[in-house]
Amino acid sequence: MVVLMVMSGKGGVGKSTTSVLLSLYLSENGHKVALLDLDICGPSISSFLGINEPFITRDDNGLMIPYEYSSSLKCLSMSFLLSRSDSAVIWRGPRKNAMIKEFCNKVAWGDYDTLIIDTPPGIIDEHITLAELFYGRPDVYALIVTTPHVLSIDDVTRQIKFCDRTGIKMLGIVENMTAFTCPNCQVFFQ
Repeated sequence: MVVLMVMSGKGGVGKSTTSVLLSLYLSENGHKVALLDLDICGPSISSFLGINEPFITRDDNGLMIPYEYSSSLKCLSMSFLLSRSDSAVIWRGPRKNAMIKEFCNKVAWGDYDTLIIDTPPGIIDEHITLAELFYGRPDVYALIVTTPHVLSIDDVTRQIKFCDRTGIKMLGIVENMTAFTCPNCQVFFQ
């Protein structure tokens, strides 16, 4: 099983969008994908996939049963535990880390070949917990999502250094929002 952590130094750069689109693409092209939204305080995967009802059920062994989006894509998000999509999760590190460990170790994913983890922005407790959980595994990678802004260079550098220090291999960097076409005048900006 390949583990891909989608990371970013800042919020709002398209990390969750990248996670969802990559999951959909892989699942539609022969891969069995598990998508895990670990942005505990700002989960968004359920909104992207149109999953409106909170739910988490458990099997006979006490493992969480992820939402089956399709026969080749299952997902799990903190939002599945919330009664409303705008509910606030205000937890300190130890409680978030305990939930991350449960999301990583106590889920009945079934047979899948790729686990895509949408992480929160920055390098915080959640990232350290993930690095500890997957330490020493040869199949753990990071994909860093950024924008072409000057301030983002330092963030990307920090993310790369974190991955180097924790043994997470770099898969690549996605530079998002580099160009757009104005919807009013159709002028292309880069």
